[in-house]
Amino acid sequence: QPSGGAPYGRRGGGGGVSPMDRLLDDRELEVKSLAAIESTEKARVQVEQQLEAAEAAMLEALRREEEAAAAAALAREEAMAKVQRAERVSEEAARGAREAREAKLDVERRLVVAEQQVGSLSALVDALNAELNGAKL
Repeated sequence: QPSGGAPYGRRGGGGGVSPMDRLLDDRELEVKSLAAIESTEKARVQVEQQLEAAEAAMLEALRREEEAAAAAALAREEAMAKVQRAERVSEEAARGAREAREAKLDVERRLVVAEQQVGSLSALVDALNAELNGAKL
């Protein structure tokens, strides 16, 4: 029995199947087969289009991911450069602070020496004044 059609032998109401009925049934099957083939082809084309769209979307996503990775790498490099610059500035500041402490200690030592020399000179001046005063009398 053809799909959706009349069973063989029932078209004319008689008991036998006429060649015309068979021809009509075969033609009906052929039309339905062609319609199924056309429908399948349309579905295949749609699936191909969907696959192409999915592939394009995937390629775009990969491109964006690569761009993001490149931007992240660049940002990382820039951050590392800033960290290195900050470390250099910090080291220079620490070196400057050490040098300032050393200079302060040197000035304090010189001040102690100068105070000692002033004390010695003051004692010498006092002694000379006493000697001069003794000579005047």
